[in-house]
Amino acid sequence: APPPPPPPLPPPPPSPAVSPISGLSAAAFLQQAAAKQTTSSATVNVSSTSSKDCGESTGNFPRNRILIIHEQHLQSMGCDVRLLRFVKDLVYLNQEVSMLFRGSTPSKMRQPKSKQLASILHIESFEEDQLRKGLRDPPGLYEWTSTERFSQLMAKGYFNMVIIFLWFWYDPQPSVAELVLPVLRAHSPEDRQPFVALLSDDAHAIRSSRLGEVEIHPKTREGYNERARNYWLRQKNMYQLVDMVMYISAMDQVAEEESYPFVPYYRLLRMPIRAFRILSKNMPAPMQERTFLTTGNIGFIGNGLTPTNHLGIQWFLEHCWEDVRRQLPGVRMRLIGRPPGERMLKGQQVPCVKTEDAHCGWAWGTTYAGKEKAMGIDELGYLSAEGLLEEVLSWRLMIVPVLRTTGVNTKILVALELGVPLVITPVAASPFDIPDNETVVAFANQAADFTQQVVNVYTTSWLWTHMSRSSRQHWENLAAHDPARNDVRNVLLTVCRATTSRDYLPRWTPPRIAGEPDEHVIDLRPPNGAVPARAKSACFGASPTNTSGPPHPLLLVAAFSQQTVFPKFNQYISSIWGGICQECGLVCAQRREGAPYTLGSFGGQPVDVLLDMHWALPLRRLDDLPHRLVFYSWDPGKLGRYFHFAGNMLQMAGPAERVVAQTVQRPETSVYVQINKEMRSSGGFVFSWRRALAHLGMPKPAIQKLVDAHISRFAANWTTDLAAHMAAYKSG
Repeated sequence: APPPPPPPLPPPPPSPAVSPISGLSAAAFLQQAAAKQTTSSATVNVSSTSSKDCGESTGNFPRNRILIIHEQHLQSMGCDVRLLRFVKDLVYLNQEVSMLFRGSTPSKMRQPKSKQLASILHIESFEEDQLRKGLRDPPGLYEWTSTERFSQLMAKGYFNMVIIFLWFWYDPQPSVAELVLPVLRAHSPEDRQPFVALLSDDAHAIRSSRLGEVEIHPKTREGYNERARNYWLRQKNMYQLVDMVMYISAMDQVAEEESYPFVPYYRLLRMPIRAFRILSKNMPAPMQERTFLTTGNIGFIGNGLTPTNHLGIQWFLEHCWEDVRRQLPGVRMRLIGRPPGERMLKGQQVPCVKTEDAHCGWAWGTTYAGKEKAMGIDELGYLSAEGLLEEVLSWRLMIVPVLRTTGVNTKILVALELGVPLVITPVAASPFDIPDNETVVAFANQAADFTQQVVNVYTTSWLWTHMSRSSRQHWENLAAHDPARNDVRNVLLTVCRATTSRDYLPRWTPPRIAGEPDEHVIDLRPPNGAVPARAKSACFGASPTNTSGPPHPLLLVAAFSQQTVFPKFNQYISSIWGGICQECGLVCAQRREGAPYTLGSFGGQPVDVLLDMHWALPLRRLDDLPHRLVFYSWDPGKLGRYFHFAGNMLQMAGPAERVVAQTVQRPETSVYVQINKEMRSSGGFVFSWRRALAHLGMPKPAIQKLVDAHISRFAANWTTDLAAHMAAYKSG
């Protein structure tokens, strides 16, 4: 039977349209965010250790050992340019930086190349093989290859700060933050827990909710709303594992702080303006040649695959373009960027099918679809840097009709730097400190106003000249007073004051496990003088003439909510152990979720085996008790689409991986079995049972007898059910 659908997700946070912050101006947002940062900094200062110098006396920050985790090798794209500038600022401030990339990127696409990046980070003796082979001692550059390799890196306890870039571009594949956070927290030594920060380039759940408000295609709109609910839950679970979230936009920071108030620190890490210069300092000539009469047409820059872009242009064409063309005969709309709906197949661009695909082409959903050229719409596609510069300099003005957005629209910087007048919505302009008096850009929110602003700027020579000079001057002001480096200092100051003199967190407390008390009552010792039933069982080496047998530690068989990823897991484990207990004459008990860890007595006999499918006990609390533990888990690095289709997956992966890390530290008493790696085949299923029973103290003849009688008959059904459930999640 197909697996049951995942449980319904909770509703997203209130729509920004009715949020109390939605009516704030850009300046008010920035003031509110700055006030929150000041308050948070003051709070950190109060709790900091007075003996630790955070730069107050020397002017220098402590040298942190920072690991930055990113989805991909750095490339020539906006988010990676921002990240590289951030990395260079950290190095400039004497911080040690290592990087780990989730995926492998072809060498020709890396910018900078790996060896050049290693040189920037002052990583000595770097070789390309070190990305994936072996485990170089930090600092270094690494690629994600397996959970085991990453856990070994974190177990070194070397890094005192970890920064993870958060995005959902590969959804329904998980974000890299979802993959690494449970492993990072579980395997870092308890006394060397790093300060963990997320760097988010968007308010993801809020963005999807806003896009759902303006989308006209029913299925696509439903997808945005479902994504908003999904992202909200996944972000909440991620944020519970981190110490700070950083944003490139003050609006994003304020909005998400309302949704997730439990995060200890929120900080701005604004976009470094100087990193997005399109003109070199020695290229002023093109600017001087531009005049009102030598320019023409209306332009837009943006990747059409990004919803905020194609929805904005669709709105402009539907509500403004007819009036603009009537008042400006002969004007053309020039669109730079990949068209909406274009796909990549085996590295080749594949056009969409206009009769079948939603948002196929810039004019999809409007009366201009299919006759773009005749209606004055030119789709130019992707242009080289030189081609883009030549094209934009020929425009009379540029429009940014983005009605719902989060993050930062970097396209605005191109127009500001080149002195191309902008007609723009206030929400799109908000991250760039543009004054509200319309001396730099022309603001418009409604269709009629947007049309009138376009016509005014296009036809009024003195207004065009004034706005061209003002935009260029504003860009110079932004570049000269770039706040990004000061933001980096503020982040380092926060980390310094939140950590101990050894630069680690004073303590990290895992999120409370739902359904379990904060502190468990434990009474697992058998009554004095009591002899467990297995002392007389042949399954444990006893015989009619020798019933003393070996020592009798408590036997524990445990997992944590594995039915979340394999609904029949508990059923199989209970059935198999029921047969084993009956065959061997054992007294077995199973703890209910939330119940205390007490053995009690059953018919006057102590319990031989305790089963617990919702394990919630730190293993250190068993260190003074003779025991053997077999713990079943799921490799979090191979959960894949489970994170998407079950938004609360981190609530399972986090506690389970913490127990795995504790079993690694106690090989004499504990072993773990990874279901999705060791039990996927019939042979692996049987072998894992042999290993588990041997660890619990059974001799080989007894194990063979149990395999023949109670285990092997489940192997085929187990592997069939497991494979079917994994395939269902993989296919969606």
